[in-house]
Amino acid sequence: MISAESLETRVALVVGGKLEDFKVEHPSQQRIVGSIYKGVVQNLEDGLQAAFVDIGLRKNAFIHYWDMFPEDLARLEAVEGGGGHARPAPRKRQYTRDEISQHFAVGSEIIVQVSKGPIGTKGPRVTASLSIPSRFFVLMPAPSCAASRARSRTRPSASA
Repeated sequence: MISAESLETRVALVVGGKLEDFKVEHPSQQRIVGSIYKGVVQNLEDGLQAAFVDIGLRKNAFIHYWDMFPEDLARLEAVEGGGGHARPAPRKRQYTRDEISQHFAVGSEIIVQVSKGPIGTKGPRVTASLSIPSRFFVLMPAPSCAASRARSRTRPSASA
């Protein structure tokens, strides 16, 4: 069932006479959290340990140096550099401008996902560790995955 009006759009999914899902969307709100962009590194700020990435919005996106490397890449580097041990590298380690420049020079492209929307004069915060959720499955950057068992569970009856 869909109800579209000028101020909001409501969508309800009804299966077997029961409400399964309900969403409300307001056209005046631009929601970018969760969106994935191919951006261009604009500048590196050592004092902030962060970079600014042009993703096509009015303000450049902000990304911490340690968040520029997807979790899988950090694990791979830890395994290759650590003699095959699968111990993950620490996520919030300090990077130098030279280390970042080797992987992400100004003008290079990076795939990012918005983790926090813009506030006031600040642009959005982004991450290179992508997470793509769906109704029953979530693709996450770590080697694990999450799946819902909602379909396999039976709901208790009213008489129980």
